[in-house]
Amino acid sequence: MVRPSRGDVHLLATSWSVLLLGSVVAVLHGSSWAYFLMTLGLFLAVGLGLASGHLAQYLGSQRQVIIGLVLALLVLGSAPITSELLQGSQSNQRDTIRWISASGLNAFRGYQVDGALVCLADPEPIPPMSHRLNMGPLSPTEAEAFIEEFRRRPVAFILDADLLGYFPADVVQFWAEHYRWYYGSVSVAGFHIRPDPATESVDVIVPGPYRWTPMPRYKTAGLEVDGRVVPAGGTIQLRIGQHKIVTRPARAGGSLMLSLNLPPGNRVYPFMDPIQRERLGGLR
Repeated sequence: MVRPSRGDVHLLATSWSVLLLGSVVAVLHGSSWAYFLMTLGLFLAVGLGLASGHLAQYLGSQRQVIIGLVLALLVLGSAPITSELLQGSQSNQRDTIRWISASGLNAFRGYQVDGALVCLADPEPIPPMSHRLNMGPLSPTEAEAFIEEFRRRPVAFILDADLLGYFPADVVQFWAEHYRWYYGSVSVAGFHIRPDPATESVDVIVPGPYRWTPMPRYKTAGLEVDGRVVPAGGTIQLRIGQHKIVTRPARAGGSLMLSLNLPPGNRVYPFMDPIQRERLGGLR
């Protein structure tokens, strides 16, 4: 029996230590942050690489066949995720940013919870809130200050990321009262004019031209704003503040939204692909 040398013992001990360390990383971090699992291959490669000479000697003439089988299994196992990665997950974002530029919204300030609009021209963007929300809910004082930012800037459009639901009820209610869905994941400054109970006033936070679009059942209805009548499909310039409204005829409904270069869309889709959101959240 050949006794291993001191160097061999140290080499094998180091190899097993690396593999053990990889197991510890998987247990302590993999259960909370799935993207840590991507690093486990490094531990396996280093651990086996250190002992590769001894492994090759132990396997003898069969080593080429065994190594080939292992490589084939690795390739087959990684095929699904490789195919998924090659498909890409940013098409929604690219389409949305292109649409924002074409619609004229790029001249206004917008908001996206992860700070994705940093590529647009905004000298003072609202800081991303996703990390702050991960630390816990906003306090009433923080929520009030956050709402005030939308009035102060003002913010003309928001992108509906799934984290919007994590904001306090007051913030969500403010968005519901001052923004309307327009295209894809984009909601613009605007209002739902209810027929019953009839909406009596609107609180404009973004000055500019607004377009009145009645519901199909009231397709010829007009809208009186501060005594000025806007026909169906017409626009009116509104300043910041409260404006009294009455539909003509009464109890008609529709939407009064910021007038853009492009018409509203007909399909809702998230700004971030669900798979991409899972990757960023460490779930995939």
